[in-house]
Order: sequence, then C-alpha cells, then structure tokens
Amino acid sequence: MMVLASSDIHVPRFSTDFLASFSTTVKENQPAILLLAGDIVNKGDPSSLGSFLDELKKMYTGRVIACQGNEEYEEKFDDIRAASRNMIEWLVNEIGVYDVLGSRLVVLGTKGALERPTYWQRTHVNDMWKIRSTQIQTIKSKLNELRSVQAEYKIVLSHYSPTRATMLGEREKMWPEMGYPDFEDEIRTGGFNIWVHGHIHRGAIEFVTIGDVKVYNVAFPARKKPIWVLRLSLLDCGVEQG
Repeated sequence: MMVLASSDIHVPRFSTDFLASFSTTVKENQPAILLLAGDIVNKGDPSSLGSFLDELKKMYTGRVIACQGNEEYEEKFDDIRAASRNMIEWLVNEIGVYDVLGSRLVVLGTKGALERPTYWQRTHVNDMWKIRSTQIQTIKSKLNELRSVQAEYKIVLSHYSPTRATMLGEREKMWPEMGYPDFEDEIRTGGFNIWVHGHIHRGAIEFVTIGDVKVYNVAFPARKKPIWVLRLSLLDCGVEQG
C-alpha cells in the first residue's frame, strides 16, 4: 500500500516544480493512490488543469483523490470538475472506499473548517458563521461515520489544518484563519490512522502525532515534494506511516 499526498499546487503556479518533484519521487515506487488536499487550481481558474493532468498521466495512471480547497471556488467548482477530465475523484464531505492491492482503504474528503472565517468571508458571504458551524457539525458526523467503517486503513483528507501544531512557521495571528484546532479532540478519539491536510504554505512541520494519529501538512510550497503518508515497509513487510 503506497499512498502519496500533496496540495496547494495552484496550477499553473507550481505545476513545473510539482511535476519535476513527482517524477523523481515515483521513479523508485509508484503510488497506489495519489491524494491532493485542495488548492489544485489557482484562484478558481481551471484553464490550465487539463494540460497539467495530461503531464501527470504520463508518469502516473492510478487513482487521484482530492478534496476541495479554498481556491476551488464554489461558483467555479462545476467548471473545475469538468476540467478534471474524470481523472480526479473529488470527495466533498464524502467518504470513498477503495480496494487497493487486497487491502481496504477508506478516505474522508472535506475542505475542513476555520476557527475564524477570513475577513473576505466575513464581509462577502452571508451567514458565514452559520455556514461554518454547519460545516463543523457535518465533519464531526462524517468522522463518526468513518469510524464505523471496517477497513485496514482510514485517512481523513482536508484542506484546512485540524491542529495548530502544523501551523508553526506561519504568522501566529493568522492561525485562526488556517484551520480548526478543536478537531484535535476528534483526532484523539481516533478511529482512523492518518489526517492529511494542506493550506499551510510556510508550515515548518511535516507531521505531528496526536494520540495514535499522524497529522501531515503536505502543502507543496512547504514540502517542495509530494509526501508518502502510507507505505509498505520492504524490510519487514509491515506498514509504515510516512
């Protein structure tokens, strides 16, 4: 089981660098699944997404699973889906179940939530605090649903961070607009193996462990390469996270 993850490619902004690093990463091992934690396109513009995916397909023909980021704008999301050419499976507060090499992998995909909506959201979106509250409750409900699914491996895939621990490197005063740290309680409750997120472009920390769960910030501007979040150990035939 080889699961690779990245985010915040902001196509075409980081397309060239991402494809070069992806090529290097997969020369030794092909991932069974590629997870993309949002902000695949830049500012809601899908015009370069098709050509980017064509280049990616030359190196990787497996499944690509993505959650929506803040730059996959709601009003442009149908266009973004169309530009994905059925190469990306989008999970929007949804759970996907996959049989991979004889093992069962379950992924919950969600944009995530913010401790405090951004200034733009607060001033441009009607009932933003209510929308935020509803999203938080939806995610908690989906996490409980995820816990009830029988599978060897369970991954939560979100754009926003569920913990302040991976925000180190960003300006602290902006942390409330980068994620929802109260999800740490959900992480400690467990019922899944890994939480993968993006959005934290300057995040100095690749992963932290909360309870029994590893939480990864895979934002490409921070990591400069896609990150293995689950892989089969060739030494002992056991499973390694990271």
